Amino acid sequence: MKKLLTVICASAALAVQAAGYHVIATLPDDTDGAMAYICDYDSNPIDSAYVSDYKAVFDGCVEVPDIVTITVDGNGLASFFLENDTIYVVSTKTDIPGGVRTDWHAEGGKLNRIKNEYRKKLNDIYKRWKDSDSDAASDSLRVARMALIEEYLYGNADNAFGASMAMNNLKNPLPFLEEHSALLEIPSVKYKIASIKRKESLVPGAPFVDFAVTTDDGVHSLSDVVGKGNYVLLDFWASWCEPCMMAMEHLKKLHEDYGNRNFKILGVSIKDDPNNTKMRIEEFELPWEIWATVNSKPAIDAYTIESIPYMVLFAPDGTIVANNISVDDLNAKLKEIFAD
Repeated sequence: MKKLLTVICASAALAVQAAGYHVIATLPDDTDGAMAYICDYDSNPIDSAYVSDYKAVFDGCVEVPDIVTITVDGNGLASFFLENDTIYVVSTKTDIPGGVRTDWHAEGGKLNRIKNEYRKKLNDIYKRWKDSDSDAASDSLRVARMALIEEYLYGNADNAFGASMAMNNLKNPLPFLEEHSALLEIPSVKYKIASIKRKESLVPGAPFVDFAVTTDDGVHSLSDVVGKGNYVLLDFWASWCEPCMMAMEHLKKLHEDYGNRNFKILGVSIKDDPNNTKMRIEEFELPWEIWATVNSKPAIDAYTIESIPYMVLFAPDGTIVANNISVDDLNAKLKEIFAD
């Protein structure tokens, strides 16, 4: 089995390091015969294996346990914590209206055990919240949810699961990450801190950050559209993102109201199959320019996108008017801009 990269343990003298990791991944049927990759938080491949009989087996070692993703053909199939242990990953795909849902489960290693334990307790709270029949019960369960998050956040302030909890649950995780020095050596934390500082520069009045993405019909650059004399709304979305699709009717109304003035919408798909993107474009009859990307990473990196929908409004000169603006705030801003 040929590896994409040779993974070398700097601390091979340590028994736990020398043992390394052994990852057995069971993947969906349509991946058989393809190359699967383990990618780091920044989507860089760190290991590879062919999928044979729906399985990919990875062997190597890591100096620092961290969260990783298994991808095939650029599609993320599973996210788990990679550490020097035997880890089993099962990933499945299910057809749903408008696309495909991917589910996965990982067993093995300390951090995956902690994650599964946390998810079980969290799911129990969500189930009780869904079945609750009073405001008092709902409020009590919200308090329980916050207490659970705090318990696992501070109880794992020295490992990658705690770092992941901070990055997913704290509006500004930077103080927590910098306060706990053990986290600063984790690659995903280094990337997150750099992203936060990069995002701090994406403020109103700052110039747009250019990027280029590839689609079926060629390469497109943001600079081809932004800074050309129009207000431009850059909408990052995906066919599998229901909040994104819910926002489309609002955007269609804005296009109808302001499209005959100096206002344009540009859509860019994120981590999506171009065919699914095109299907949604037809389904919702979206009339503006949309780039169904083959690889959306340059766009994700340029605007440090961690969740979608994500919208940026640019002025005619290309400066940022608002970054990560909500639909409601966008409505108000455009009314203000075009009041005259």
